Amino acid sequence: MQVYDHQFEDYDSLVSILLKKGMAGDPAVIARRLEDVGYQRLSSYWKPFEYDVIRLDIEKIWDIYCFDRALRRCLLDAIERIEVAFRNKLVHLFTRKYGPFGYIAFDNYDSKTDLNTWSQWLRKIVASCKKSKHDLVTEYVSRYSNKNILPLWIVCELMDFGSSVHFFEFTEKKIRQEVSQYMTVRSPDVLLSWIKLLNDVRNSCAHHNRVWNKKWSKQPAFPDKQWEWYSVYDEKSSAWIPGKEGSESSFHKNQTGVVLTICCFLLNRVASTSRWKQRVFQLFDDPRYKHIPLSWMGLPEHWSSHPIWSQEPNKSS
Repeated sequence: MQVYDHQFEDYDSLVSILLKKGMAGDPAVIARRLEDVGYQRLSSYWKPFEYDVIRLDIEKIWDIYCFDRALRRCLLDAIERIEVAFRNKLVHLFTRKYGPFGYIAFDNYDSKTDLNTWSQWLRKIVASCKKSKHDLVTEYVSRYSNKNILPLWIVCELMDFGSSVHFFEFTEKKIRQEVSQYMTVRSPDVLLSWIKLLNDVRNSCAHHNRVWNKKWSKQPAFPDKQWEWYSVYDEKSSAWIPGKEGSESSFHKNQTGVVLTICCFLLNRVASTSRWKQRVFQLFDDPRYKHIPLSWMGLPEHWSSHPIWSQEPNKSS
């Protein structure tokens, strides 16, 4: 273990340090970029290229930074739509069976649910409701006598994504299956792994953290017998074909490419009129970003023609 002994450096000193490390570019531009976003923040974008003299250029590093920022916006847009649709369907099915206040009864949840974990979740939900100044809450409290408990369709508007994920996890299997079918995912366990990952991604994006080459700790499961997830690119036919039984997916499970692909798959069901996919293609086709190594995102070659990315949206209700 070392004692941290770094001292304050002004921008000119930081520029000198970077130039000695091999950073190429106008010193004035380097200083301006450091002033805009900070040394530590920008360093995570140049560290992968510290031994790559071609890419260790402030303009190329800034391109990656701008690409990452645009990528976060794309991910947040997709995850918002997915989260709202997922939560709405879950709440609809739960309240149809158990009523608007059934969420406070432990007996209404899956028998495998841990009581302590569920109790902590419920306490967090109730506490957030009591503190909330949301219009839906103030209107409800002003009109109804049972003020100490809110109906679930109001509560869900106060839930963060993580709370919604736990709610899905606690809910009985039949309802989880119906939600999964609505999202065109055959397995509730697969959908659960997806939304847990998307929750982590959403939090990283909301805190402006780097995502383009990030390795995610949560890895998604893939549906059995949905061949598109296991398709491979055939060079002879220049087309994607079904992979052999037991084959691995072409998308790396712990990288951002698979997150984008999951978003694409789910948006084809829950936002069939969205032009999100076209915006992603435009971002990746932007000439400014052609030097960025997409393999570091876990995207295979020819990814944009992959069956999931080329399939038509499901416009059924």
